[in-house]
Amino acid sequence: MSKSSIWVLIAGDNDAAIWTSENGASHLLRVIKQEAAPETSPDNKCLDFAWQLMGELSRGAAEGACDGVIIIASKTMLEAVKRVMPPEIHRLLVAEISGAPETISAIPTEPVSMVAWGTLQ
Repeated sequence: MSKSSIWVLIAGDNDAAIWTSENGASHLLRVIKQEAAPETSPDNKCLDFAWQLMGELSRGAAEGACDGVIIIASKTMLEAVKRVMPPEIHRLLVAEISGAPETISAIPTEPVSMVAWGTLQ
């Protein structure tokens, strides 16, 4: 049986998380905070962060660490990510999902137990 890994990027306006889903189990790979300079305009901050996120995904793609990518982001961030998405990530793109900022902020960005997340009794 082949080992298949799908990376899920969950991106808000200022932070993001990359999770991996492999053989039925999910694991947090990385939490990413926006590194834009304070004087950067809001539009440029969004594009700068999108570049930062695509850099992280590109490194994983170059290392062969993932077989596919799913992106969940606010509408604004999803548009920015699509503007700067390199071809190697576009080829791996399985799905892109536009989510409301409050939904994205509710998704854990750090490992949690399944009991704490309310999925196990």
